[in-house]
Amino acid sequence: MRALGVYTFHAMEQMNIATAAAATGSSDGNGIKSGPPELARAIRLMIRDGEYGPGDRLGTAELADRLNVSRGPVREALRLLESRRLVRIEQNRGAFVIDLQDKEALDAFATRGVLFAFLAELCAVRASDAQIAAMKSKLAELSDLHSHGRPTPRSFLKATFRIVQIFHEAAATPHLTEMILDLTEGVGMVFGHFGMATRDMRAEELRGYRQLFKAIANRDPAR
Repeated sequence: MRALGVYTFHAMEQMNIATAAAATGSSDGNGIKSGPPELARAIRLMIRDGEYGPGDRLGTAELADRLNVSRGPVREALRLLESRRLVRIEQNRGAFVIDLQDKEALDAFATRGVLFAFLAELCAVRASDAQIAAMKSKLAELSDLHSHGRPTPRSFLKATFRIVQIFHEAAATPHLTEMILDLTEGVGMVFGHFGMATRDMRAEELRGYRQLFKAIANRDPAR
């Protein structure tokens, strides 16, 4: 689907599967688990919320103080985030949030675009009438937000997540969804909202979703 060129920057954060390991980790005095998967999630949310930006250093000691844990679990958490392409670890320098110019980030953009195009083609074939109606409803909400609201780049991005979530449900391919999310958790989380920084960018995004919905509604996977 040609309309998918617009989507290589975007994330599906609310469908995150990175925190499935809920059974691991110890608890602090407040009952909050502090194993590496939970710490990785906490650091990931700091990055998502802009506390650490692209290229910023993630100091082990600073994070351990902030999270009230020892440094060892923080190091393990950073290695988990490295495996999700959200962090890069350099010998003798430490951990850094990925930067747009990192080769791995650029490769992830390209790979995710191809996978998402295939996801949308499956959606055009498999979506039920109810799912297409749900897409239409969420698209109307996105259009209303653009025309009458005052969205920030992040809030507009979150509104697109609701449409994309239905794509995943309609395509019904868990393995493909997992591959896309594996890439999304890194580059999409850090850079996704940059692709919606201006009203013109958001208008282009909305046009792309309209084209994509039209192809799916018409059951036209080749469009």
